[in-house]
Amino acid sequence: MLYKPKHQKLILRCYPSKKLPGNETKPNNAELSYLIYYAKTRRTKLEKVCVFLDKKTKSDVAHGRIGHLTVTMYILKELIAECEDNLGILTRTIITTLSSVLNLKDLNSSQLASNVFEEYCQALQPQQTQIFSSDNALLKDFLKLSKEFIDLGGENGSEDWQRIGIQSTQVASNYVEATYTSQASLIQHCVSLLLSKLEKDASSPELVRTVTLSEQKIDTASLTIKDYTMLALKQFFDTNNKKQVDLSTKSVVGYALEKKSDLVWVNVLLEVCTKKTHIELRYRVISVLILELTKAKEIQSKSFLSMLISNLLSCEDVNMVGLPVKEILGDVLQLEKHLILNESGNQELADEYNDIVRSLSKHIYYNNQINDMVQEIFGYYYQLIATEKLQLTSSNIHHLSNLFIYNLQAIFQATREDELIKAKKSPYLSNIFDYLYYTLNFKNYPEITKKHDIQANWFKLIAQFLQLDIKPSIYSKPNYENLITEKFETNPILIQLDTIEDICDNSTLNVNIQVSATLKGMVKGFGINFIINFLHFTKRWLSNPKDFKYSLSLILLLDSANLVENQELSKIVQGEIGKSVNTGDWYHGFDVPAIKTFSPSTELTQDLILNQFSSNLEIAKWIDASGLKNSGLADDLGLRQISREPPKIAFRNATTATNSILNNSIGATGLLQPGSQRDSVFPGSALLLSPNITSSLSRAPSIANFSMAASLSAPPAMAMAMGSARSVRSASSGNARLSTMSGQPGLDFSNAKELRSIITSGASPSSAGPSPNNSFNVGNGSGLASGFTEGANSGRRSTKGSVDYKKSGLAFCINDLDLSGEEDEFYEADSDVGDETETEDETDVENDPLVFNDKKSDSHHPAVNATSSPLSDPSSSHLIHPTGLPVMQVNGNGL
Repeated sequence: MLYKPKHQKLILRCYPSKKLPGNETKPNNAELSYLIYYAKTRRTKLEKVCVFLDKKTKSDVAHGRIGHLTVTMYILKELIAECEDNLGILTRTIITTLSSVLNLKDLNSSQLASNVFEEYCQALQPQQTQIFSSDNALLKDFLKLSKEFIDLGGENGSEDWQRIGIQSTQVASNYVEATYTSQASLIQHCVSLLLSKLEKDASSPELVRTVTLSEQKIDTASLTIKDYTMLALKQFFDTNNKKQVDLSTKSVVGYALEKKSDLVWVNVLLEVCTKKTHIELRYRVISVLILELTKAKEIQSKSFLSMLISNLLSCEDVNMVGLPVKEILGDVLQLEKHLILNESGNQELADEYNDIVRSLSKHIYYNNQINDMVQEIFGYYYQLIATEKLQLTSSNIHHLSNLFIYNLQAIFQATREDELIKAKKSPYLSNIFDYLYYTLNFKNYPEITKKHDIQANWFKLIAQFLQLDIKPSIYSKPNYENLITEKFETNPILIQLDTIEDICDNSTLNVNIQVSATLKGMVKGFGINFIINFLHFTKRWLSNPKDFKYSLSLILLLDSANLVENQELSKIVQGEIGKSVNTGDWYHGFDVPAIKTFSPSTELTQDLILNQFSSNLEIAKWIDASGLKNSGLADDLGLRQISREPPKIAFRNATTATNSILNNSIGATGLLQPGSQRDSVFPGSALLLSPNITSSLSRAPSIANFSMAASLSAPPAMAMAMGSARSVRSASSGNARLSTMSGQPGLDFSNAKELRSIITSGASPSSAGPSPNNSFNVGNGSGLASGFTEGANSGRRSTKGSVDYKKSGLAFCINDLDLSGEEDEFYEADSDVGDETETEDETDVENDPLVFNDKKSDSHHPAVNATSSPLSDPSSSHLIHPTGLPVMQVNGNGL
């Protein structure tokens, strides 16, 4: 008798002596226990066991001994459970054995092999990076085996075979690491198989809705193939793995485009998958769709993807924490530009892009979102027209202007139609149109045709905005710091009036008509704030009776006099109007106001106008504060004090904003590497708040890609009272991360790489154009004794002497995302293999070390101390302007 090594004897004794059916064959328990004990004691013994099992498997396959193969799989199952620390030694044997069993096409053996494979993948998950990183051939064999299991669920197989395939897709989604290069094709393979089954049996979207009712763990054996398939598909999205969410989304979209699936069915399917995605990762679904849209070549594909995006964004019950609102909007604007320049302005596609913008404004993810969206559009329009040398044609500019006006109309309309949005959003900014005013002269395109039509359309939009969206009760409150100010280069009303003076003359009839409607709306909406600024221009505008500005001034003076109930001034102005009409000097484009018959009693001069308005004690204070009565100021204000030099602004990168921002890498210092993201300088935020409005819900300050230079922040308790808990949590998280970037104590700066969309702002305080230092504070126009309402304003960080690190959107729980490349190039193996599997709990926000609590928030983010106090109190937070009016001070930073 030949001598056999001990490990061979132990293995052979596990096999039963008599032949039994394959499904009843099991190893001898006592011998199996001893074999497992033997293999566990030393690594070399386990290696010997694996070598012999490989040889025996080949022999059993050759002789068709299915029973012995079944025993071998039981042995492997026990080795997997007891030798987890040495799975690397077992891997080759497991792959070889299971692959050999599948080739036999025996149902019972394949079912057992599927169970062994699932247990192996579950045990392998924490170690697979270590095991496969040094052996690429082994990784390829493992992924090949995974596909063999999945292919067992093909459409032509029986229900039992299909269940094996579906179970294998669950194994791939739950346990196979998505960072491997080839795993991209594995996920695509799984998703395509599952979608083909769903689409084949789905005659309507009701199928998808039906199988999503139960989210609890259930016995898969009791499910139908349809329900089991849908459950398996959703598991690809029910994960903490960001790249798996990205790849799964891309696979669903790729399948839908390739198979030209029904749009309604795909809409419902994608909605279900997004709901299953963890709430802090749902934004990635939209991001992937946007990237696919920017890469699409065919008009039909772009149209299909656009409708998918707008539908998902407009879903009322799909919330997306961290959605990069401005980046998505910026990408849509680039698509619209490309549509005009390269695709002859396809109107259907333009409407679908507009639907994305409209849908994006239907969910308020943070307080200042609408303001950011509006300024993003104006900033991009300014960049295209006033800074970039694109050599646009007149037709290009005309179509681009119409598209952007259409976008803004969609945002304003969606906002005013939804009471919830109006309640959650911040008030509109007083300088929201500044970049438009710097663009309307079309300095780079002096020969443009239809220029006046474009300008008229823009002023028509402004007039509609003033009529429908501006509440006089809020915006007519005297606002010294922002609107009644001696800083003429940053005052938005002065900039508006100067722009009108620059681009309009008697020949621009259509523009003048819309300008008249706009300024009448300014009188009604901004009240004293507008009147004080307009008085800087009245002397010059009334100097020439034949100039349209003469008639325009009389219209505005009449409305202003009626607004402040100055009957004497109203009679004088009506007399001047009658005189102008009688002499034929009245501008033919303006309707004559309804006036009584008054003959001019006295000459209308600048001094008379100032004296008449000064008869109102409240207005007199603000006239003094504005410096209108200073010697020579009103005479030589001219154009020198209102800068016509356009503001400096950074150029957009050629890549899409979503792609470049989501792929940012953080260097060792925690700062973005050069060129990793767009830097931009954008206008400050002169927010108008009435004294009876408390602090808004806005999160931490935000600036990125034409973003605001500052935004309001509120304590979590106040935010909870005014908005959702989700907003509070996001606001707290954002403030804590900004404190981290500012070097505040108590927070770990190493977590900075978790931040997405961090931008360095390079705004210069002396730069012309919209200023980053505009204040949010509003003085109380009711007199000195009124002071300021407590808590009416919140503070912001100074932009001087330090670098501002800002974030975009509510992306506070976002890690690095790699969305570049196609198919197998979607992720680079050399950079991803070796990364640890992420175990972040999406619901455990309170345990996030970057999320500050109420105690920390007071020290890191002090609010404005704006309590009302007597002017004589030396501890008061108010300063006294030389005019005798109170001025707000923000915790030492000043305004």
